[in-house]
Amino acid sequence: MKIKDKLRSFDKSSPCLHLFREGMFAKLYNESAYLFSKYVREYKVNVTDSKIGRYYSLGFPIMMLERLQEDIEGSVITEIEPGYNVCRSESFIFDDAGYHLWCTEADTQSDEASRRNVMIRHAGSAEAPPPPVPVGYSAPSLQPGATPVSASQPVPMAHGLSAGLSVSDPAVCEILSSVLKFRIESSSPMECMFFLQNIQKKLYDTLPELAGI
Repeated sequence: MKIKDKLRSFDKSSPCLHLFREGMFAKLYNESAYLFSKYVREYKVNVTDSKIGRYYSLGFPIMMLERLQEDIEGSVITEIEPGYNVCRSESFIFDDAGYHLWCTEADTQSDEASRRNVMIRHAGSAEAPPPPVPVGYSAPSLQPGATPVSASQPVPMAHGLSAGLSVSDPAVCEILSSVLKFRIESSSPMECMFFLQNIQKKLYDTLPELAGI
């Protein structure tokens, strides 16, 4: 099902939670996400701008879907099609004013998070001062014929890791890129956990020597 169909699934005259399985998560969009925040629990709301306009979403691990009926008294979950479930309850009441206020708050939090990210990136781009020299430390003298090590040369790593490893390696660049792009401020604790597990797996696959740690 395309995202535009998911966004059109909600019916204000018969409010219910429309849950879509996406990978390991159950996702809710716009009005469904609002109802979930109002009647179940408040999760971090993701604000997305796309060709079809701005929309709002939140998600939780799919394994928690069975517990949803316990969290909402008198609720019934119906499978419309594989990967698409609807949760109905007589307690659900949709409020247009409340929904628009919820969207405004999500916009504000998203804008603040974006500003913090920009400030962090700018702070990180500034040249870092050299580390302090320990008291009593003196630089070792070079042996005759030895070549000084420059900053551009790969430095041997501890624990027997590859001496030629550097950020120019495609696998390492891919891992670093995924870490920089991951939005912690707009992710749930479970999403952070799964992301960390995925990064660890990539590191073990890229650096087999780490398996001994």
